[in-house]
Amino acid sequence: MSSEKSVREGQAALEGGEWKAIMCRQCGNKIWCTLRVYVKDGVILKVEGDPENPINGGKICARGAAA
Repeated sequence: MSSEKSVREGQAALEGGEWKAIMCRQCGNKIWCTLRVYVKDGVILKVEGDPENPINGGKICARGAAA
């Protein structure tokens, strides 16, 4: 039951925020991937790859994920 509670609390934390598009420059090359970040009250709560970007195809590389 505690895992269900954790899921509900996690979902509740994401309510009331907004998704914003950002550019990742961690690779240091001229190809920058776009990411989506979920921001609530000025704090980034979640980061995802942009599924519409043909370069990263919705994924995040290890360098970008660690940043």
